[in-house]
Amino acid sequence: MTRSNTTSLQTALNYISDSQEGYLKASETVERGSFRRAFAARAAERGSMIKMIDAAIRENGGEPETGGTTIGAIHRNLISVVSLVQNDEKAAVKMIDDGEERLREKIADILEDGELSPRDKMMLEAIKRELEADAQILERMEEAVD
Repeated sequence: MTRSNTTSLQTALNYISDSQEGYLKASETVERGSFRRAFAARAAERGSMIKMIDAAIRENGGEPETGGTTIGAIHRNLISVVSLVQNDEKAAVKMIDDGEERLREKIADILEDGELSPRDKMMLEAIKRELEADAQILERMEEAVD
């Protein structure tokens, strides 16, 4: 497949890696057990997404690079700082929601602009649907902390 296809998949991989790390960080900072479990479950889901995209990159002749984005690293550090300073689950949920919104936008951009094979497009569309379902879970969490 084209270099553009692999580049688009790599971008998705980086952002989903950020999401996974954000959920792991949040699961360590919140006190409510139900939130910890929900965040850990989302992190595990992101791990599955990462494996699928990693395999697709390899099938396209690329070598996946992990580690996420600089913005994602900054965002994860903010989750820690905000949670420590405010001792506030609401702030942690808000930070996760903000990061997830960026992820959904990025996946939508890749689907719209990226030169993807039909198979890779279907994979990212399935991931997008899962991210949208997770947004509803975050919405309920935000309501619970209000």
